[in-house]
Amino acid sequence: MKFLKYIILPLSFVYGLAAKQVAISVIAHHPSLERIQAGIEDVLKDYDPSIKIIVDNANGNPTTAAQIATKMISKKPDVLVGIGTLAAQTLHGANNGKIPLVFSAVTDPYTAQLIPKTGRPEHPITGSIDLPPTRDQVIFMKEQFPHVKTIGILYNPGEVNAISQIQAFEDEAHTYKILKAPAVKTVDVLESGKKLAPQVDLLYIPNDNTVVSAIEAVVQVANQANIPVFTSDPESLERGATAALAHDQYDIGVKTGELIVRILKGENAQDIPVIDTFNLIKVNKQTCAAKKH
Repeated sequence: MKFLKYIILPLSFVYGLAAKQVAISVIAHHPSLERIQAGIEDVLKDYDPSIKIIVDNANGNPTTAAQIATKMISKKPDVLVGIGTLAAQTLHGANNGKIPLVFSAVTDPYTAQLIPKTGRPEHPITGSIDLPPTRDQVIFMKEQFPHVKTIGILYNPGEVNAISQIQAFEDEAHTYKILKAPAVKTVDVLESGKKLAPQVDLLYIPNDNTVVSAIEAVVQVANQANIPVFTSDPESLERGATAALAHDQYDIGVKTGELIVRILKGENAQDIPVIDTFNLIKVNKQTCAAKKH
């Protein structure tokens, strides 16, 4: 019996070392990113219930995101995951190609300098792109709100994902007058919205984690001005936004999870092409009807 005791203990220890680890850094707290995280975790648990999943959230703070990146890399997981552009950027910068990295909910990974526009990435990195179809958004917006002539955009100028989407949106929405108001922090959203809303016929919210985290403040100022809120974030509909044309956030998570599994099975991240996801239109019809005219 003593012999068995000493055999079992080392085997358990070795098994613990063999368990895979996936470290997930999330840039902020809001339902869409939580849906993406849920999709990733569901795929990983389905693939291997013994996988250890480490999650930390930066609450929208770049300094915190950098600290999380350093801490996660020190744990030497099998795969790093960055949900949100800034989370992915900080992991990428601190990692320097040591650990495979998968990004998710990144609107423009090229401008974010995560991957090159052409050719194979230098480091083991891949991920999923959530750039909304801006042309379809503008068409849908015209159908829903034909009276709109001036569009207001709230955004954080420090989020390259928001800047890229706004540029694409402005190219498609060139027949509109567009006014923009910056909100560097979540607490700035309400005040910026108060100044912008009275000057426009509609508020357009891009994939901007700072603004989406405070979407209730956007809805508040829009209701006071009796104007609709059109968003690229489908989960914001449940928080009061008027209409959205956007990706299914859980589906982004699922597809991201599938990329992670491919790496865990032995594929090189550099050889896995980045993916886009299917679009899903969601409309809050009751609110939409009330604000069409």
